[in-house]
Amino acid sequence: MLDGDVRINPAPSGHALTVGSEKTPVYVVDDLLVDLAPTIRAACTSAKFRPEDRTKYPGVRAELPTVYAQTIFSFVVKMLDDLDKLPAGLKPTLKAGYFSLVSRTVEQLSPLQCMPHFDSNNPHYLAAMHYLNPGDFGGTSFYRHRPTGYENITASRRDNFIQSAHKHLATIGGRPPQRYVDGSDEHFELLKALPYRQNRLLVYPGTPLHSGNIDPPRDISDDPKTGRRNERSTAGAAKARD
Repeated sequence: MLDGDVRINPAPSGHALTVGSEKTPVYVVDDLLVDLAPTIRAACTSAKFRPEDRTKYPGVRAELPTVYAQTIFSFVVKMLDDLDKLPAGLKPTLKAGYFSLVSRTVEQLSPLQCMPHFDSNNPHYLAAMHYLNPGDFGGTSFYRHRPTGYENITASRRDNFIQSAHKHLATIGGRPPQRYVDGSDEHFELLKALPYRQNRLLVYPGTPLHSGNIDPPRDISDDPKTGRRNERSTAGAAKARD
């Protein structure tokens, strides 16, 4: 429950960039909300954090307050509409929204959590990530898969990417090194690292390979008051109703 207003800053600073040779669009907006305090209080006092197994997120999550989620969603839709980046004939829909805290230690990570990942093969899926807590935390990075050259895992690339990843892992013992992704290696090439900043919003498609820049133990915490807390929303576009 929110005990205050969630208002978009009338003059946030922002810019668009493209990542890698596939020119993946990423939008960065700083100083998004006028006041973060109501949202932070909600995360610390009323949010019900639980382990997240459905998406393999390495931590705990809690559902967002409806007002906050809708405010961020409406801002993203308007921003993309103003930039003429919304597909014609499709209606944006808010799919899900969570407070997220990375809480798994390196030893607790599954193999998939030790590699960059993609969120969706749907070309009209978008992720919006809003950093909430103050602190010197790790941001988000985007990657290229060296064996295939893929930067985005679309539906037509998915099977080949998975087969190639398994083949590579078989040559190094069957699984990736037990660690959070921390830059380029023989399997993935770092393309762009975007730093963490309180009240920064990142918007990007679901298809690019990416990972949080997690630095243990600094970024590992299940305490919403002090951890690397962000809000994560996902949106999709469906055919507009007649």
